[in-house]
Amino acid sequence: MFRLDYQWGSAGEHWSVLATASSAAKAEFETLCTIAGDLLLTLHASAVAPEALAEPKAKYRWYLAIWHHMTSKVPDHKAFAGPDDRIGTVFTGRIREPVELSATLCLQFSTVRVVEPPATRLVRFKQSPVGKFLWWFGEEPLRKLLGSLVVAGVLAAIPPIRHAIASLVGWIISRF
Repeated sequence: MFRLDYQWGSAGEHWSVLATASSAAKAEFETLCTIAGDLLLTLHASAVAPEALAEPKAKYRWYLAIWHHMTSKVPDHKAFAGPDDRIGTVFTGRIREPVELSATLCLQFSTVRVVEPPATRLVRFKQSPVGKFLWWFGEEPLRKLLGSLVVAGVLAAIPPIRHAIASLVGWIISRF
C-alpha cells in the first residue's frame, strides 16, 4: 500500500512517499513517477495543471499532476507555523492509492495529443521521401547561388578585378 503526503504553505512544499511495500517497490514507483513527470512536458500545456508544469523536478511534477487532476485538493490538516499565526500556515494533504491514481491519470493523458517541438517536425520532414527530394532540389542550388554571390561580392570589392569584370560584361553585351 502506498500513500503520498503533501505539505505546503509557509514552510515550503514537501513530499513523502509512505509505503508498506518493499523498498524496491517504492523505488520502482518513484522511478515511474519521474518518467511520467518528464513525459508531462510533451503534452499540450492546456491539458496539464499549470502548477504541475511549473515544478522543475519531474517526480514532484507527477505528484502535483496527481494532486491537481485526481484529488479534491482539500487539505486534510491545517496547522499554524508559529505562535498566534504570526509566521504562517502549513497545510497537509494525503493522496491515498497513488499507484491506482497514477494509472488512471496515465490513461487520461494518453488521449491527449502530444505536441512535437518544431525542430522535431522539420527533422522528420527532411527524412521523408518528399522532404529528401525537396531538400535536394532546393538546398543544393540555393547554397551554390549564395556562395557564388558572396564570392562575386568579395571579388567586386577589389578594384582591378572589378574593372576586369566590368570589361568582360561589356564585351559579352556587345556580342549580342
